[in-house]
Amino acid sequence: MMLTDREIREARLVSFDNDGRYSATSYDLSVDTIIDSTGITYRGEGYSVKPQEIVWVISRERIELPANITAHAVIKTSLCNSGLLALNIGIVDPGWQGPLATAIINFSSSTYYLKPKESFLRLSFFRHETPSKHKAYIIDANNYLEDKKKAAIETFGSTFLDIDGLAKKVSSNLIGGAKEKIFFWSAAAAILLGFLSVFIAVSTYLMPWSGPYQGHFDDLEKRVTVLEATSKKATAEERQVGAE
Repeated sequence: MMLTDREIREARLVSFDNDGRYSATSYDLSVDTIIDSTGITYRGEGYSVKPQEIVWVISRERIELPANITAHAVIKTSLCNSGLLALNIGIVDPGWQGPLATAIINFSSSTYYLKPKESFLRLSFFRHETPSKHKAYIIDANNYLEDKKKAAIETFGSTFLDIDGLAKKVSSNLIGGAKEKIFFWSAAAAILLGFLSVFIAVSTYLMPWSGPYQGHFDDLEKRVTVLEATSKKATAEERQVGAE
């Protein structure tokens, strides 16, 4: 059963709460600490999240869940609309006692200023029967902060994807493929050209160059000329790609 704002208050599920952050059936967590990819913390101040950058955000509030209540966390719609997404949201287990943190990535092409005390996660609470297997998760704030610093430095790095490196790799593969194609068709054209040259030379001795056969040989000679030009052009393109 989902709890209403009144039931959330009466159950005292949120410590250091603010009345203005309650909705009909949820509570919005606010930004307390921001951690960048180098482990530097920003508490009580905002932070400009650059495109593709990842930061960790820890809530000001503490969540106090008994064994018969589970919370569900989702990122605020306002952040989603600005291109920010959370990488590790979902179920908050019964017995959790402490702040909540999430990694946030800026998927937009613009810098986003994450304000101090800004709402970043929305929590809904569900009452259920006490599970047969449950335990308390008592979170020490200092240890929690150090764990998130470690994750910020070691897990994702400063950006979610190495866009520049990926672009260079794709470009390299495309150029390499072009080189292989040019080399293949150049070789094929050279072989065909050589075969036709031999054929014409042999035909010169076997068939007269005048009379009814003259038109056929003239046409064949024109085709060989075109193939020679195509082969030279392909070779020039191959050299140009190799230089790049």
